[in-house]
Amino acid sequence: MTVKPLTMSWKKNAAYFLFQSLRYARDWARFRQIWAMKSRWHDALQPGKNSVADEQAWLNFMAIDLLHGFLRPTHRVFEFGGGGSTLFFLRRAGQVATVENDRQWFGVGSLPALALPWICSMDDI
Repeated sequence: MTVKPLTMSWKKNAAYFLFQSLRYARDWARFRQIWAMKSRWHDALQPGKNSVADEQAWLNFMAIDLLHGFLRPTHRVFEFGGGGSTLFFLRRAGQVATVENDRQWFGVGSLPALALPWICSMDDI
């Protein structure tokens, strides 16, 4: 018996995004702020898109925007779990330390920064 992977395609439509927007919005202003992220959400769900390929932290878009404005080359980042967030932070902070418990994930060949020990800088990529 072959088991198909769960694609969660039902989460990839505007009705679901509308439902979640209404669910989490505290007021009309917050709803408009969330709804403004719809195109970014839709783009992120396209085939071939993922946090590693896009060098994005696996965070909501408002948190990503906050970090874009906050992080500087003088900052040091410590994170649990490497991946797209590691590459995101390496592009913005001076040093990134990542704790990863999955040896297979840590040594992913397409992510040279993740194959290096503990602290990497953009010079390592």
